[in-house]
Amino acid sequence: MKKTMKRTKWWLPALILLTAFQLISMAQVVFNDDGSLSTECLIFFGAYLAVEWVYFIAMSIARKRADPALEMIAFFLTGIGLVTVAGANKDLVKTQFVADMLGIFCFVALLWLISNVDRAMFMRTPMAVAAIGLLVLTQSPAVWYCADCVSSTTLETPFVMVVMTGVSNTFKATVPLV
Repeated sequence: MKKTMKRTKWWLPALILLTAFQLISMAQVVFNDDGSLSTECLIFFGAYLAVEWVYFIAMSIARKRADPALEMIAFFLTGIGLVTVAGANKDLVKTQFVADMLGIFCFVALLWLISNVDRAMFMRTPMAVAAIGLLVLTQSPAVWYCADCVSSTTLETPFVMVVMTGVSNTFKATVPLV
Protein backbone atom coordinates (compact mmCIF):
# COMPACT_ATOMS: atom_id res chain seq x y z
CA MET A 1 0.00 0.00 0.00
CA LYS A 2 1.34 3.39 -0.97
CA LYS A 3 1.98 5.87 1.84
CA THR A 4 1.14 9.48 1.21
CA MET A 5 2.53 12.36 3.19
CA LYS A 6 -0.02 14.30 5.15
CA ARG A 7 -0.13 17.90 4.02
CA THR A 8 0.35 20.09 7.03
CA LYS A 9 0.41 23.83 7.38
CA TRP A 10 3.44 23.95 9.69
CA TRP A 11 5.09 26.32 7.25
CA LEU A 12 2.65 29.14 8.07
CA PRO A 13 3.75 29.63 11.72
CA ALA A 14 7.36 29.10 10.63
CA LEU A 15 6.96 31.74 7.91
CA ILE A 16 5.49 34.17 10.44
CA LEU A 17 8.49 33.62 12.73
CA LEU A 18 10.87 33.97 9.78
CA THR A 19 9.21 37.23 8.75
CA ALA A 20 9.45 38.55 12.32
CA PHE A 21 13.16 37.68 12.42
CA GLN A 22 13.74 39.32 9.05
CA LEU A 23 11.87 42.47 10.09
CA ILE A 24 14.02 42.74 13.21
CA SER A 25 17.17 42.18 11.15
CA MET A 26 16.14 44.63 8.47
CA ALA A 27 15.17 47.30 11.00
CA GLN A 28 18.81 47.54 12.01
CA VAL A 29 20.04 48.55 8.55
CA VAL A 30 17.26 50.70 7.07
CA PHE A 31 18.50 53.84 8.78
CA ASN A 32 21.09 56.11 7.20
CA ASP A 33 24.04 57.51 9.13
CA ASP A 34 22.10 60.69 9.94
CA GLY A 35 19.16 58.70 11.39
CA SER A 36 16.79 59.09 8.45
CA LEU A 37 15.09 56.13 6.81
CA SER A 38 16.54 54.74 3.61
CA THR A 39 13.50 54.48 1.36
CA GLU A 40 15.36 52.35 -1.17
CA CYS A 41 16.14 49.74 1.48
CA LEU A 42 12.57 49.82 2.73
CA ILE A 43 11.22 49.27 -0.78
CA PHE A 44 13.52 46.35 -1.55
CA PHE A 45 13.06 44.72 1.87
CA GLY A 46 9.30 45.06 1.56
CA ALA A 47 9.36 43.62 -1.95
CA TYR A 48 11.53 40.72 -0.75
CA LEU A 49 9.09 39.89 2.05
CA ALA A 50 6.16 40.13 -0.38
CA VAL A 51 7.86 37.76 -2.84
CA GLU A 52 8.61 35.36 0.01
CA TRP A 53 4.96 35.25 1.10
CA VAL A 54 3.63 35.00 -2.45
CA TYR A 55 6.06 32.16 -3.17
CA PHE A 56 4.97 30.08 -0.18
CA ILE A 57 1.26 30.68 -0.72
CA ALA A 58 1.48 29.94 -4.45
CA MET A 59 3.62 26.84 -3.95
CA SER A 60 1.34 25.48 -1.24
CA ILE A 61 -1.56 25.75 -3.69
CA ALA A 62 0.21 24.68 -6.88
CA ARG A 63 2.50 21.91 -5.67
CA LYS A 64 1.55 18.66 -4.06
CA ARG A 65 4.65 18.63 -1.89
CA ALA A 66 4.06 18.54 1.85
CA ASP A 67 7.38 19.79 3.19
CA PRO A 68 8.85 23.12 2.03
CA ALA A 69 11.67 23.06 4.60
CA LEU A 70 14.48 23.61 2.08
CA GLU A 71 12.75 26.65 0.64
CA MET A 72 12.28 28.03 4.16
CA ILE A 73 16.02 27.67 4.85
CA ALA A 74 16.83 29.25 1.47
CA PHE A 75 14.65 32.28 2.18
CA PHE A 76 16.15 32.56 5.68
CA LEU A 77 19.70 32.63 4.31
CA THR A 78 18.77 34.91 1.42
CA GLY A 79 17.22 37.38 3.85
CA ILE A 80 20.38 37.34 5.94
CA GLY A 81 22.39 37.97 2.77
CA LEU A 82 20.21 40.92 1.81
CA VAL A 83 20.59 42.45 5.29
CA THR A 84 24.35 41.85 5.24
CA VAL A 85 24.72 43.60 1.90
CA ALA A 86 22.60 46.51 3.11
CA GLY A 87 24.73 46.80 6.22
CA ALA A 88 27.92 46.92 4.18
CA ASN A 89 26.76 49.19 1.35
CA LYS A 90 23.19 50.39 0.89
CA ASP A 91 23.87 51.16 -2.78
CA LEU A 92 24.20 47.42 -3.54
CA VAL A 93 20.79 46.40 -2.12
CA LYS A 94 19.15 46.76 -5.53
CA THR A 95 21.76 44.56 -7.20
CA GLN A 96 21.44 41.92 -4.48
CA PHE A 97 17.65 42.02 -4.69
CA VAL A 98 17.72 41.52 -8.46
CA ALA A 99 20.17 38.62 -8.07
CA ASP A 100 17.91 37.05 -5.43
CA MET A 101 14.84 37.36 -7.65
CA LEU A 102 16.75 35.87 -10.57
CA GLY A 103 17.75 32.95 -8.34
CA ILE A 104 14.13 32.38 -7.27
CA PHE A 105 13.00 32.49 -10.89
CA CYS A 106 15.70 29.98 -11.92
CA PHE A 107 14.74 27.69 -9.03
CA VAL A 108 11.08 27.69 -10.03
CA ALA A 109 12.06 27.08 -13.67
CA LEU A 110 14.27 24.18 -12.60
CA LEU A 111 11.42 22.71 -10.53
CA TRP A 112 9.19 22.88 -13.59
CA LEU A 113 11.88 21.40 -15.81
CA ILE A 114 12.60 18.35 -13.67
CA SER A 115 8.95 17.72 -12.77
CA ASN A 116 8.56 15.78 -16.02
CA VAL A 117 11.06 13.00 -16.72
CA ASP A 118 10.68 13.23 -20.51
CA ARG A 119 11.29 16.97 -20.48
CA ALA A 120 14.34 16.53 -18.25
CA MET A 121 15.71 13.82 -20.56
CA PHE A 122 15.17 16.03 -23.61
CA MET A 123 16.96 19.01 -22.02
CA ARG A 124 20.02 17.18 -20.67
CA THR A 125 22.17 17.52 -23.81
CA PRO A 126 21.40 21.24 -24.38
CA MET A 127 22.03 21.84 -20.66
CA ALA A 128 25.41 20.08 -20.83
CA VAL A 129 26.46 22.10 -23.89
CA ALA A 130 25.24 25.34 -22.29
CA ALA A 131 27.07 24.50 -19.05
CA ILE A 132 30.36 23.99 -20.87
CA GLY A 133 29.80 27.20 -22.85
CA LEU A 134 29.04 29.20 -19.69
CA LEU A 135 32.03 27.73 -17.94
CA VAL A 136 34.32 28.77 -20.81
CA LEU A 137 32.67 32.20 -21.04
CA THR A 138 32.90 32.93 -17.32
CA GLN A 139 36.60 32.15 -17.21
CA SER A 140 37.28 34.99 -19.64
CA PRO A 141 38.91 38.02 -17.98
CA ALA A 142 36.59 40.34 -19.91
CA VAL A 143 33.58 38.91 -18.08
CA TRP A 144 35.17 39.51 -14.69
CA TYR A 145 35.66 43.19 -15.49
CA CYS A 146 32.37 43.97 -17.23
CA ALA A 147 30.10 41.88 -14.97
CA ASP A 148 31.61 42.46 -11.56
CA CYS A 149 28.24 42.22 -9.80
CA VAL A 150 27.76 38.59 -10.90
CA SER A 151 31.36 37.44 -10.69
CA SER A 152 30.76 35.62 -7.41
CA THR A 153 28.05 33.40 -8.92
CA THR A 154 29.53 32.67 -12.33
CA LEU A 155 30.47 29.10 -11.48
CA GLU A 156 27.13 28.23 -9.87
CA THR A 157 25.03 28.27 -13.04
CA PRO A 158 27.18 25.77 -14.96
CA PHE A 159 27.34 23.65 -11.82
CA VAL A 160 23.52 23.51 -11.59
CA MET A 161 23.36 22.60 -15.29
CA VAL A 162 25.87 19.79 -14.82
CA VAL A 163 23.88 18.49 -11.84
CA MET A 164 20.72 18.67 -13.96
CA THR A 165 22.44 16.60 -16.64
CA GLY A 166 23.47 14.05 -14.03
CA VAL A 167 19.91 13.88 -12.67
CA SER A 168 18.63 13.25 -16.19
CA ASN A 169 21.15 10.42 -16.61
CA THR A 170 19.95 8.95 -13.31
CA PHE A 171 16.37 9.10 -14.57
CA LYS A 172 17.45 7.36 -17.74
CA ALA A 173 19.12 4.56 -15.76
CA THR A 174 16.28 4.04 -13.26
CA VAL A 175 13.05 4.90 -15.08
CA PRO A 176 12.04 2.60 -17.89
CA LEU A 177 10.80 4.51 -20.91
CA VAL A 178 7.60 3.03 -22.29
